[in-house]
Amino acid sequence: LPICSLKSASFAVGQSPQRLPRLLANKMMAATSRQSFPAQVLLGRLGSGADTPWACYLPDRMRPAHISAKAYLVACGPDYRFEAQQPGQKRAQADYQPEGIPVLGRVWALSQDEKGCREVQHAIDAALDQASLLALARELHGHVWDAARCPHANYVLQKLVGKLQPEHLQFIVDAFTDGDSPVQAAQHRYACRILQRLVERCPEQQVQKLTQALVESAPQLACHPYGNFVMQHLLQHVGGMQKSAICKAVHKKICALADDPYGCAVISCVMTTASHAEKIAMARTLIREPFILMKLACSRHGHQAAFAVLDVLEGYEKGTAQCMFAAEESRLSMCRYGRALLNRRD
Repeated sequence: LPICSLKSASFAVGQSPQRLPRLLANKMMAATSRQSFPAQVLLGRLGSGADTPWACYLPDRMRPAHISAKAYLVACGPDYRFEAQQPGQKRAQADYQPEGIPVLGRVWALSQDEKGCREVQHAIDAALDQASLLALARELHGHVWDAARCPHANYVLQKLVGKLQPEHLQFIVDAFTDGDSPVQAAQHRYACRILQRLVERCPEQQVQKLTQALVESAPQLACHPYGNFVMQHLLQHVGGMQKSAICKAVHKKICALADDPYGCAVISCVMTTASHAEKIAMARTLIREPFILMKLACSRHGHQAAFAVLDVLEGYEKGTAQCMFAAEESRLSMCRYGRALLNRRD
């Protein structure tokens, strides 16, 4: 509520200055009746004349008119600061252009900031050799786990994983191999991205301990909103015994996974990335469970598995699958994925 306008109105009608607090309180009470409880308390403090040095940081609609707005500063290092947004100013856009400021000595501090992380990523892109990259990466030692869970610093870690040679990424791998860290990271909104980049870039032997922990929790992660992406990434990038172990775990729990939208996506990934023998074994299990097969055929993330059943089976087994789909034609024709399967069958 604009205090200065109330004061001018008070004197205009001949009110004495002593009556101003009472008048102001009445006006505040009328305004707060339409506000939420926290806003009512805040406006009540302003109306009571309490000492409120923080009022300069309030948004325009709540800040008294006689108090000027102030921008706050976010410290990013010993000699550089980013000015935070003014009231009414839009947030930084995705097309923010880095200024190319020096980042050495404050990589971790800058990485935690919305704009600062862009500057660090720019410095990584501009690095001329591995030595320059290592100098930047060295400042994140001891902060990997925190950086992986940060909405800004996780991009810096991903950039480093993409630029550094695999042998220089060991400090990141080590940070994820302690205790239950791999499984926790796979279930985290941001940290799961770091695991995926490591699986892409590092030799299987280097990340074997990390991936083994994930393989042992395959059924759990397959049904997780973020973990399912990690499992699909493993199926696409690892091989040998670990990939086979994931396929067997999914095969064993196929009924439970088919009931979950994320689990359906992992089943589809197995049916498109596994060895031919494992695909056939999975397809034979599905034609023995018509209810599950139809559920997959009608789901957004599972219909690729139903397609794969027709692709890998032959002879009598393929004819059995086609008869199943024909018997459920009315049900399949009611959804877009089922119709796609009927068209493919024809």
